[in-house]
Amino acid sequence: MDRQRETGGNTAETRGQADRRIRCRPSVRLSQTSGQWKPANQGPDFAIELRSSPRYCSSVRRSLLWTFILLWFALLGCAEAATGRVIKVLPQFLDLKGLHALSPSLFDRDAYQGYLRLHPLERSGIRFAVQWKTHGPAWDQLKVRVEFRGSAHGELPAVHVLEEVVQPAGWFSKWSSLKITGDEYTKLGELTAWRVTLWEGDQLLGEQKSFLW
Repeated sequence: MDRQRETGGNTAETRGQADRRIRCRPSVRLSQTSGQWKPANQGPDFAIELRSSPRYCSSVRRSLLWTFILLWFALLGCAEAATGRVIKVLPQFLDLKGLHALSPSLFDRDAYQGYLRLHPLERSGIRFAVQWKTHGPAWDQLKVRVEFRGSAHGELPAVHVLEEVVQPAGWFSKWSSLKITGDEYTKLGELTAWRVTLWEGDQLLGEQKSFLW
């Protein structure tokens, strides 16, 4: 009996401690007046301050920094000047009709150019077929310029200049055709040397020239 009483007393004491522990835990409810959380059994409201994690702030700053760096490099790429080059130059004679070939065939074109080279009286001029290419944005006017000299007549031959304003072709190359005909061609005589350049404003992007230039 004493043992049962002792066991019952201990059980009652344990229940009392559990009840005290439960009663010590304040319940939390949302205040209807201030919209903040407060204990249910207390009258005055109290605010709960939420502190941000230092790791979270550090990751946000790191993300913003990388975003700024990427935008900076993107702006530098847009501001970069255009680059370009002259790929190929084909000086070609023109017949009395202004044609450099009788058919689209490259073999026929080369054969007809050989014929015109041997028959100067059947020529009416020369055209320079220029293949060029640029990369990047062009912030100034693009120009293809052809400088050439003819045969000398007792003095140094004069330098003739042809120039054409062109538009950027993106990632692809582009062909331009510059011609000299009529009296200017007659004064030129035989073509002896030439130089072709590609310009963006006053900046030289690329060039090709003949051996005797």
